[in-house]
Amino acid sequence: MRARQLNMLYLTYLITEQIIHSEWDARRRGLGVSAVTGLAMTARDLIMDPVMVTRSHWVWEESGAWFGILPQNFWGWWLTNFTAIALCLRLGEKAQRAYTKKDDRLAIILYAVMGAGIVVNGIQTGY
Repeated sequence: MRARQLNMLYLTYLITEQIIHSEWDARRRGLGVSAVTGLAMTARDLIMDPVMVTRSHWVWEESGAWFGILPQNFWGWWLTNFTAIALCLRLGEKAQRAYTKKDDRLAIILYAVMGAGIVVNGIQTGY
């Protein structure tokens, strides 16, 4: 994973933390947060990957149905993101840091700015 991907993964995780039901037990909540974070990151990929393929930043040997991208790509990204968050949650259970509402606002703002960058990039590409 690249640093940019990790940044988005962390921002997505912070937002997902606020969405998932907090009364679930820790194991169920951890799996839910990991699964939804993986889905959100994959949804982002559904938008970003066609732009990157159109700009020839990524080239596929085999063509898939989604702008030439194979479904395995998206399944692989979901699994990678799910696993990364699940491991971090499992390993970090004892290393909790102080939580503030400022974390949420900053995560949402940064996520929106990065998303806007993808949209602008797509518009410039003609996607």
